Amino acid sequence: MKNWTIIWKNNVFEILKVIINDSLAQMETASFYGGVRHKRYSVQLE
Repeated sequence: MKNWTIIWKNNVFEILKVIINDSLAQMETASFYGGVRHKRYSVQLE
């Protein structure tokens, strides 16, 4: 039983890592596109 809990915990950590990495990547792309959009706006306003 102990071995199973260790395996389960490791799997949960791996899944969490993947989820966190995915959300970080999405945030980075969103902020990147936001920055591009912001630059376009400031160019139009000048």
